[in-house]
Amino acid sequence: LDKLPVSLCSSRSDFGSTAVHKELEACIADFLGKEDAVVLNMGYGTNATVLPALCGKGDLIVSDKLNHSSIVNGCRASGAHVRSFAHNDPMQLDQILRESIALGQPRTRLRWKKVLVVVEGIYSMEGEICRLKEIAEVAKKYKAYVYLDEAHSIGALGKTGRGVTEYHGVDTKDVTICMGTFTKSFGGMGGYIAADKSIIQHLRRHCAGMIYHNAMSPVIAAQVLRALRIIRGEVCGDLGKRKLTALTENANFFRKSLIDMGLHLYGDWDSPIIPVLIYMPMKLGLFSRQCLKRGLAVVVVCFPATPLETGRVRFCISAAHTKEDMREALAKINEVADIARIKYSKQTFP
Repeated sequence: LDKLPVSLCSSRSDFGSTAVHKELEACIADFLGKEDAVVLNMGYGTNATVLPALCGKGDLIVSDKLNHSSIVNGCRASGAHVRSFAHNDPMQLDQILRESIALGQPRTRLRWKKVLVVVEGIYSMEGEICRLKEIAEVAKKYKAYVYLDEAHSIGALGKTGRGVTEYHGVDTKDVTICMGTFTKSFGGMGGYIAADKSIIQHLRRHCAGMIYHNAMSPVIAAQVLRALRIIRGEVCGDLGKRKLTALTENANFFRKSLIDMGLHLYGDWDSPIIPVLIYMPMKLGLFSRQCLKRGLAVVVVCFPATPLETGRVRFCISAAHTKEDMREALAKINEVADIARIKYSKQTFP
C-alpha cells in the first residue's frame, strides 16, 4: 500500500496493469506450463467475457451438460452454435463431434471456423472430477480446441496443486486454454486464462473483461501471488505441500464418514466438494434450519441450480479443517440426518 493504491479505478487496457499484475501473470503461466496468462477481476466474469472473445458466428462450442452458469452465459453471448454432451461422457462427446463436423453449419453446411470443447476440472454441484484424459484424446482426434475451467481443482488436485491436468497426467499442451479462479485455493478473488501467447494477446485486445471491467486490486494480486508461491514451495518451506496433503486426507475422511453414516453422495474421492443428496425439496429447509440450530451453517441447493428431484447439501472441505472440527460437524450432521430421515442407504420408508 506504500507503493500502489487499493483500487486502480481503471480497466486493464487503460491504467490498470501494474508490475504486480504482470508478475502474477508470469507466475501463473510458468506454473501451468503455458506461454502467457492474463488475470481478470472476477471469476464469473472470466468465463462470461472470455468465451465471447474467443468464439463467434460460424464457430461450434460443445459444452458439458453440467457446466457452470458462467460458461453457459459466456457461450450464449458468443453467438457461436452451442451443443451439449452428457455429463463427463467422452463417448457422447465423440458422437456429437463426429456428427457436427460431418454435417457442418446449419443450413449452409459450411465447415466450422473452429470447434471448442468446454469442460470443468471439478464440477461445482456434483464434486465429480473431469475425465480429462479421455476428453482431451477425443478433442485431439477431431482437431478441436479444449477449454478447461479449473475453478475448483487448481491448487486442490495433483501432487503439486497444478489441478486436474496433473491429477490425470495430461500435458497442459493438450489443453488449449486453462481457466481458473482465485476465490478457492488462493483465498482471493478474480480469475485467470493461461494459453499460447497469440491467444492471450487476442484477449488483451478483444475481451470485454480486459477492456471495460475494473482491474484486479493490487492488494488482491499481491495476496494471490503469495498464495501461489506457497503452493509452489517457493516460500514458507513445505507448507504448500502439507496443505495439499491435508486437503486430500480431509476430503476423503469426510466423504467416508458420510457414506458410513448411510447418506447418498455424489462426487469422486479426492474431491474437496462433497454433495449429499436430500432429494425432497421440503426437506432442504428442514436440514438447513436444524443444522443452524446446532451451530453448523450449511449450503443447501435446489432447483433451478439442480434438477428438482436432486436437491442436495454441499460441503466444501478445507485443508484448515482439523479432525476435531470435522468430527464435531459429522456428529451434528448425523443427528439432523436422523431427524430428516435421509439415511437412504440404511433406512427404508413406506
